[in-house]
Amino acid sequence: MSTQVYAASSAGYAFEALEHAKEAEKHGKMGHSKELLEHAKKSLEHAQAASKGYAEAQNNEAHKRIWMKPLGT
Repeated sequence: MSTQVYAASSAGYAFEALEHAKEAEKHGKMGHSKELLEHAKKSLEHAQAASKGYAEAQNNEAHKRIWMKPLGT
């Protein structure tokens, strides 16, 4: 997968994580503990997926730099 695809995927997951965090906060203020927990879990899952995607993109980019170096440099 290309670095751009990982970055786009990570951005999407990060956006979803923030949206679920906002929903969790909103439900918490209303005293809806079940909904707060559901959205908090989804926020965490999306944040972890974003982090994993970002790490994979960084790793992919590092491998490209290593393997694309001209021989003898």
